[in-house]
Amino acid sequence: LPVPPPNLSIKRLDRSVSTGLGLGDEKDVERKKPVEMVSTLKRQYGGAHTYHIHSISINSDNETFISLDSLRVNLWHLQRDAQRFPIIDIKPKDMASLTEIVTSGTFHPDHCHTLMYTTSRGRMCFHDLRSSAILKEPAKNFEIPETAYLTKHFFSEVLTSISDAKFTADGRYVLSRDYLSLKLWDVNMEKKPVEVFPVQPQLADHLPILYQNNALFDRFQCAPSPDGTAFATGSYSNRTIIQGKSTPAVALTAPVPTGFLSKTSEFKMTPAIPGPSITQTRFNEKVLLCAWHPKQPIVAVSGFTGLDVYEQTSGSTMDDPSPGLALRRSKTVF
Repeated sequence: LPVPPPNLSIKRLDRSVSTGLGLGDEKDVERKKPVEMVSTLKRQYGGAHTYHIHSISINSDNETFISLDSLRVNLWHLQRDAQRFPIIDIKPKDMASLTEIVTSGTFHPDHCHTLMYTTSRGRMCFHDLRSSAILKEPAKNFEIPETAYLTKHFFSEVLTSISDAKFTADGRYVLSRDYLSLKLWDVNMEKKPVEVFPVQPQLADHLPILYQNNALFDRFQCAPSPDGTAFATGSYSNRTIIQGKSTPAVALTAPVPTGFLSKTSEFKMTPAIPGPSITQTRFNEKVLLCAWHPKQPIVAVSGFTGLDVYEQTSGSTMDDPSPGLALRRSKTVF
């Protein structure tokens, strides 16, 4: 997709698009000519994955990127679409002996030689591209030991599976998301996270029901704020969770739009914990995708019902958003 030039602010872009996302008044929108955003295919990188590609990350050198599926990680050069380098392959000779799969991955924000991928066993593996052409043993392995869990049951492995992980902007911490919680890791501490933030603990007593309706396998993304003081992730019932590093989490719940494109500023802000009971939870309305603007206090989240954009208003901060947030909302048919 075309990227807006650096000197074009987000607010300016929103005012110029007549899709109900404008930040100015209606008269100002009428004076602006609609801007049509058109995607153009520049280059196609194909034939390198047997399984579904679930993650892509561009390197900080702006020359290479990685693509990940459940069993492989490929390294590409942006200008060479016909050549790729399979740097990680965890596929066993006998698929019956497969014990884990790759669930997400990303490059370090500053160190172009460092990448990370997560697995369904709750591991975060750091690799150094300078060590070898084919990466096998990770340079660092972040994992909570099994002895640290008080109880172990049939669903333990599913609950420890990491669905997403992101570096903070300074590269010092890693934010990871599993089904029931957010975890904040220090890159210098491999044995345990520095903080654990519950996201939907009220569902922990209903795991058999969640397993039967496949909700237990939903993959929620997470996103740290630019300054690393707040974290965003999704949940059910169209709830977006904003967790402060030192403040209680709040849940932002927006109504489902009724039209193809709709605009509303109505949303509820409530304490995230405790969440709605399982009988009140709408499992078909889930916020799976999440992204934080790299420089501004703007969070974009999406699921199966559309796109929500939350923006900080004056008098509020993302790590303590209680004074209020502004909501921009659009409906997109997937």
